[in-house]
Amino acid sequence: MSAAPRPDQSIILSYQECKFCSSPNGFVFYDSHGYCYTCNEVWFGEDYDQALEDMNEMHWTFRDDKTRVADPDHYFGFVYLITNKKNQRKYVGCKQYWQMRHRKRYKPSNWKVYTSSSKELCADIEKIGKRNFKFEIIQEYETKRGLHYYEQYYQMKYHVLTAVLEGTDQKEYYNKNVGGIRFYVPLEKYEDPEYLKKRSVASKAKWTDPEYRKRVSAGTKAQWADPNSGYNSPEFRKKKSAASKAQWADPNSTYNTPEYKKKKSAAVCKGPYRITFDTGKEIIIDNFSDWAKSNGYSQGALSGLLTGKPQFDKRRGKDYKYKRTKHKDIVKVERIGENPSDMGE
Repeated sequence: MSAAPRPDQSIILSYQECKFCSSPNGFVFYDSHGYCYTCNEVWFGEDYDQALEDMNEMHWTFRDDKTRVADPDHYFGFVYLITNKKNQRKYVGCKQYWQMRHRKRYKPSNWKVYTSSSKELCADIEKIGKRNFKFEIIQEYETKRGLHYYEQYYQMKYHVLTAVLEGTDQKEYYNKNVGGIRFYVPLEKYEDPEYLKKRSVASKAKWTDPEYRKRVSAGTKAQWADPNSGYNSPEFRKKKSAASKAQWADPNSTYNTPEYKKKKSAAVCKGPYRITFDTGKEIIIDNFSDWAKSNGYSQGALSGLLTGKPQFDKRRGKDYKYKRTKHKDIVKVERIGENPSDMGE
């Protein structure tokens, strides 16, 4: 390991033996922290064994100049790198020196003892102690704009979202996003088959929950029922209709594959349903599409009875609508739930 440049002798208060590697090159300066030129370990205060475990002790040093000290009076904040010495995982972030109010410095932040906003990293620090981490300032910046720009710059430079530890598949960085809420994991991740499979399983699990389906259904119905909702504006309906027609008209659309049509039909027609005849007889069926085909009834007519919505009569002109009240000898179709006690034929 190459030795770091020696500091100005005037700032060295005392030399000590390094308790990490027993080298005599350790020193303490500014009553702040010590540095060993042999093993590059850093400690804080005279009793660094205890100080490194103290969460209330200042722990920052500059990555490229161990003799430099932070300067909150002249800078707005700094970009930092935290390294887990045990497994070499890292975190890149930024921290302001000051809390601001009305664009003016209000009071000092907790920057001296700050250990990042990462819950995973903070949990590891709490678990194995601060002495097993390096807290390094990469650079200080005079403005908020500069601070956030260079936080993102270094996060991108080090590929914090995609880098893995050499020889493993473990993420090298604790970072979960770039620039806070500004950037997230690259979209390419969402094309990964394994990730898509996990998302699909999670989505299917949600939709099998009756309470979740009930909430979604209630929310959608409320939006369509609200006369002031954007869903009920002529412009929205026209746009939605045009988009749907374009999808159905596109021969390459998934809407036009036999598999999709079959799946869609099965989902729409899945029951159970109660069919009521004009004689008063009632039966329970599982799927009115299959039942209609096998018993000589029109699926469209049964749908009209089910929804109660006005239907067009092409024989009387495109503007003629009527509400269906009967189809052959059937007078009523009702969807009755998920688990019928009797599945009639």
